[in-house]
Amino acid sequence: MKLAVPVFNGRVAPAFDWAGTLLVLEVADGAVRSRREDDLGGVAPEGRPARMASEGIEALVCGGISCRMAAMLEALGIRVLSGYAGEVEEIVAAFAAGRLPEPQWRMPGCLGGGGRGAGRGSGCGRSGRGHMGRGWERRGTE
Repeated sequence: MKLAVPVFNGRVAPAFDWAGTLLVLEVADGAVRSRREDDLGGVAPEGRPARMASEGIEALVCGGISCRMAAMLEALGIRVLSGYAGEVEEIVAAFAAGRLPEPQWRMPGCLGGGGRGAGRGSGCGRSGRGHMGRGWERRGTE
């Protein structure tokens, strides 16, 4: 699976829409197979979804994300897993091991697992549901 994580100072960036760097990883069989950094500084926010889709990115793990951006990514088939915080290497390792839904990786105020809308104040009308719907955590990193 090709995974993207926005990065700021070695941590998951708090807002995907404005992140300057995207870490792109190939994750398979519980391990990272390849990785590279993608500079997003010259890419307008509305151009990011098409760029990510053209690169074959299948999932995004991020902190915050606007509802509009999440909808654009999802429309292109990119799974949005938002509300996560921490050191990038720890988050990537947790994703690869299928442990990302564990509560220690959640941003303050984001309850449960499964993506944007899982906590209070998401503003997207999906409270308690999240992007992946219920049960994505049982599917792992397929």
